[in-house]
Amino acid sequence: RLIEIVNETGADAICHGATGKGNDQVRFELGAYALKPDVKVIAPWREWDLLSREKLLNYAETHGIPIDMKHRQGGSPYSMDANLLHISYEGRHLEDPNAEAEEDMWRWTVSPEQAPDAAEYLELTYAKGDVVAIDGQSMRAHEVLAKLNELGGKHGIGRLDLVENRYVGMKSRGCYETPGGTILLKAHRAIESITLDREVAHLKDDLMPRYASLIYNGYWWAPERRALQVLIDHTQQHVNGTVRLKLYKGNVIVVHRRQTRRTEKISMSQFDNVAVVKQANVYFDGKCVSHTVQFPDGTKKSVGVILPATLTFNTGAPEIMETVAGSCRYKLQGGDWKTCHAGESFKVPGNSSFDIEVAGEPYHYVCHFG
Repeated sequence: RLIEIVNETGADAICHGATGKGNDQVRFELGAYALKPDVKVIAPWREWDLLSREKLLNYAETHGIPIDMKHRQGGSPYSMDANLLHISYEGRHLEDPNAEAEEDMWRWTVSPEQAPDAAEYLELTYAKGDVVAIDGQSMRAHEVLAKLNELGGKHGIGRLDLVENRYVGMKSRGCYETPGGTILLKAHRAIESITLDREVAHLKDDLMPRYASLIYNGYWWAPERRALQVLIDHTQQHVNGTVRLKLYKGNVIVVHRRQTRRTEKISMSQFDNVAVVKQANVYFDGKCVSHTVQFPDGTKKSVGVILPATLTFNTGAPEIMETVAGSCRYKLQGGDWKTCHAGESFKVPGNSSFDIEVAGEPYHYVCHFG
């Protein structure tokens, strides 16, 4: 947005208030140069004679600049940065890693000891990896985070005290409050645990530290960060469902996960006469509508998963609303992708999984003999 304003106003320089010691200056400046390489950056704290917070306070007082966040006991305040996701604290006695953070420093959360004695439950609804509703109430992204900040703060969730290794080569101890972010992370991992393919989940875990490092070090606009973003977004296509959580005295406890569509599992023991299941007919409406088990006596039962049997892609069935054009691709567990044309069939072993791709949409199924 800063560079947008530069372009709108014809300005040739920007200014930021980051120190010369942290990563904020790197993120500001690399971001600005990525979007406008010829822009001039003015960094008063780094370039002027303002090398401490005390000097900054004196400068502000001399020039009539109000300071809202003075420390309650006098002197310079903590270095605090706040946005919708978090608030951070540095400086003062936090610079001694042996000192415990003051309780009255925290602004968004109560201590776990002071949190309510009764747990609170909430349910998050996911669509393609994003939370779209809390307790059934649809919300936009910023509304979700604001509400979770409120709930998490009430229950003492999201405090963090750590020592970071900065890009500029020094260690720095800081404290953070991110109640909403803490809840989102726990819930997102829970919904991914039942919606992501095993190898995709492992790959995503491998890439998370690299992705976080790119952002931390200011490479948001770098081509490698954008490439990783495409991959991560692709993994979220089928992260759909609900997660129910219990919030209690600093803890986020997952109590329920439910997936909508995609990776499914069903036991053969749910059906009568399971030993004589001979065929499963698969019908598509351009995607996947239903799977029907046909028993020897001619009766059929609609189920939500393809069972271990011979699968017939029947384009003449009256249940079809929109026939798959041409064919579909499939891959048995541990195998390679193959093509199945209309009218052809392939066998799926029991207690295994397979993938089908129809009209460019992938579906993963787990077959289980009960």
